[in-house]
Amino acid sequence: MSSDYETYGLGDFKLKSGGTISNAEIAYKTFGDSSKPAIIYPTWYSGAISDNEWLIGEDKCLSPKKYFIIITALFGNGQSTSPSNRTDLKPFPDVLFFDNIRAQHELITKKLGVKHAHAVLGWSMGAGQTYQWATQYPEC
Repeated sequence: MSSDYETYGLGDFKLKSGGTISNAEIAYKTFGDSSKPAIIYPTWYSGAISDNEWLIGEDKCLSPKKYFIIITALFGNGQSTSPSNRTDLKPFPDVLFFDNIRAQHELITKKLGVKHAHAVLGWSMGAGQTYQWATQYPEC
């Protein structure tokens, strides 16, 4: 798997299920200038950050000239904290979309300084996260 992404440390991340991911990390990659309108573009469980990049380019609908694009990786996808990179978490705790979106929100607001998302988009589990963003953080 490509490692051309960054990670943001979330510390000991409390989950809605009651569990905790110790030293949790969310993986992400950004494109464009952070002063542009932000677009959040989550992955799915078997999808790597690089799998989302095909829609990004100056000649594509997600142009880094027009938008600040943030691809986020789900817990469990192999890039964010996952069973494959954290063998000390056995069994791996129950993680919900709620938890993933809370982690993304923390990354986007605290680390990247985004106050408002122009859009959240995705397909498959990315689409499910889009809906969760709208219900969990409607003001964002």
